[in-house]
Amino acid sequence: MQEWGSQYGLHPVGAGPFTLQSQVVRQTATLARNPHYWQPGWPYLDSATWRVVAGADSALATVSSGGAQIVEGVRPPTRNGTC
Repeated sequence: MQEWGSQYGLHPVGAGPFTLQSQVVRQTATLARNPHYWQPGWPYLDSATWRVVAGADSALATVSSGGAQIVEGVRPPTRNGTC
C-alpha cells in the first residue's frame, strides 16, 4: 500500500487460478492461467477477458452477435417486455 498509494487497487496480487495479464481501467481486464496454481490441471482455460459494455441492451446484443460468451448483471426481458 505504501508503494502504490491511491493506485493500490490497480496492482492486484494473489494465488488464485488466474493472474492479471493486462487491463485498461473501465474497459477490459485480461486474466491468464496461473502456471503455479496449486491444483494440477486447473484452471482449464488459458485466459479470460472481461469487457465493460455500457447498458443492458448493448451487453445482450454483444452476446447475441457472438462478441461475448457470458454477460453478468443483466436480466433478460420476459415475453411482455418487463423483467
